[in-house]
Amino acid sequence: MRDRLLDLPVAEIVSRIRAGDQPLYETLFSAYWGPLYRVAFAMMHDSADAEELVVHVLSSVWERRATWDVRGSLESYLATAIRNQARMVWRSEARRQRLTQQYVAPGESPAMGQPLSPDAEVEVDRMLAAETAIEALPERYRLAVRYRWYEHRSYEDIAALMAISPGAVRILVSRALTLVRTALND
Repeated sequence: MRDRLLDLPVAEIVSRIRAGDQPLYETLFSAYWGPLYRVAFAMMHDSADAEELVVHVLSSVWERRATWDVRGSLESYLATAIRNQARMVWRSEARRQRLTQQYVAPGESPAMGQPLSPDAEVEVDRMLAAETAIEALPERYRLAVRYRWYEHRSYEDIAALMAISPGAVRILVSRALTLVRTALND
């Protein structure tokens, strides 16, 4: 299947999927599942985590097809997306471990039924509320925020990825921050 898919120019694949060509998307999903799974497994060392990464990345292609843009090879684009998603998972895990170390007394573990301290519960609630507010943002705002806050990309990098100016990225991120703050205050 991947051989048949590779016969098409990348620009045509992107154009057709942007237009809603679901059979082509399903072909892409099937064709790249195995290779992307191997990349994800090499990074995560866990089959369930690897599967989750691949599903997330490939599903994101369809969900964000209206703005999907591939520069270079499709294989490189998808492998880079897997690596970026794995890094976000690692950062999230590191953040959770920092919170656990900060708020859980030595020798205690929330996983073993020990309750979090009141400070930790407040912090976790705030984090969850912020994540919910970010997910509720319009797609362009959410994308700019993810690139900036989660992937720590520069405004110039985000501008290149989103095909807009760095100034427009700053505006999107600033407005997103305002919307998130408003949602958290409500």
